[in-house]
Amino acid sequence: MTTKTTSKPFVKFIGNSSTEVTGSCHLVRFKNYVILLDCGMIQGHDIVTDYKANMEMLKKIKPKEIDWIILSHVHIDHSGLIPALYARGCQAHLIIPQGSSDFLKLLWADSMKIFFQDCFKMSKKGIKASPYYTENDLNIALSRIIEIPYQNTILKPPMVSLASDIWLEYYSANHIIHACQMRLTFKDGNILHRLGYTGDVGGKVYQPYVAPRFPMQFVDLLIGENTYNQSQRMNKPYDREKDIEKIEAVVAQSNRVLIPCFSLGRTQLILYVLYHMWQKGQIPVDIKIILDSPLAIKFCEIWPWTEYGFDLRKWDNLKFVTDWEESVALQKTNYPCIIISASGMMQGGRVMEWAKCILPGYKNTILFCGYSSENTLASHIRYGNPYVSVDGEQIMNNANIIELVSFSSHASYEELMEYYVNGLRYNKIALVHGDMKYKPEFARALQSKLGDNGNSAKVVCVNEDTKIYF
Repeated sequence: MTTKTTSKPFVKFIGNSSTEVTGSCHLVRFKNYVILLDCGMIQGHDIVTDYKANMEMLKKIKPKEIDWIILSHVHIDHSGLIPALYARGCQAHLIIPQGSSDFLKLLWADSMKIFFQDCFKMSKKGIKASPYYTENDLNIALSRIIEIPYQNTILKPPMVSLASDIWLEYYSANHIIHACQMRLTFKDGNILHRLGYTGDVGGKVYQPYVAPRFPMQFVDLLIGENTYNQSQRMNKPYDREKDIEKIEAVVAQSNRVLIPCFSLGRTQLILYVLYHMWQKGQIPVDIKIILDSPLAIKFCEIWPWTEYGFDLRKWDNLKFVTDWEESVALQKTNYPCIIISASGMMQGGRVMEWAKCILPGYKNTILFCGYSSENTLASHIRYGNPYVSVDGEQIMNNANIIELVSFSSHASYEELMEYYVNGLRYNKIALVHGDMKYKPEFARALQSKLGDNGNSAKVVCVNEDTKIYF
């Protein structure tokens, strides 16, 4: 615990998500307490740029001062640097939504393996780089976990006391499994200060295995995501039936269909959709579906399939591939099938090898079902470049490219506006987790809509290291 005190609580936006999408981290000070809301990795650039950016972000934090780390959800851009804090002496309690521990352990272990590989690649280029954390640090972080129940019914969430003058409530976010919004209440004498944080939120559309979104009660300051801050960006959760029609047509017309997919949440949702299409005869009864992603398979092994009636692990059409030699052998075959592989932005994982054999074929299709950052392999393929570089190889980009627009786990532009204008009550909202090129216009539009609604709440378009008292 720090010895410094503050007469009024404030938030300092120290993470990369102040101006971009990844690297969520917000530091809260109240009296002599220090709280971190998320501590995620910066992603989406080359490994050297990301490594340097993450190390710079870690320098802004004094790990031994932190009393609590409160996690919104397990995605790596929100959780990925937490073990690195324990590697640097952090002793904080780690508060997470109930049910998240097993998923968090798998994600951290996979990330650790990847950045050990990245450090080796950087060392071959003459760049000194040490891993953010080791397995021992990961285990220390896991030992500090306290799981907190969250609201996923009409019943109020439990108000959990962190200290005699600090309380926490979690509200389900309809983003990924166990993702939550949070509301913190700070008591200073007779004065209450309330802070809200959306984390990442989905819209109102039902998602299997994900609790529906519940709006939190009034807060003085709301930290709100704005991932989809462009009104023209394709993200239409109500177009699921059209997307299913696309899948049906693509499978009927293609030889092989590759679906680059995030391992957690998106993979399981796609499998759920494919299974129900198969049940209805919308895809061939004998279609083979290959899940070639060791991490996604591990998530599937702990996924609550039976909550929705059928355990997809028992589906005869579905083949899990964990062995690398088997993956290579399957890539060399040419029989019709659907391949699901990670990662979604095609920046790593086995999907890179699948891309090399799928892209040149005119009868093959790549089916994208999520957002791709600029300058990723996925974005280059989507732009229709005649050749794309995959692991340094120039590969012909001949495959058909189809985009699904209903599978994002983030609320759309319109849904965010509706939620921030009519769904939540606050005196001030600080916008994070969105591209800074478009955030000011989103902020102006939100401010205008609030005013038209007779709401005097202030919209703040935060920059990196912005500090806001509440």
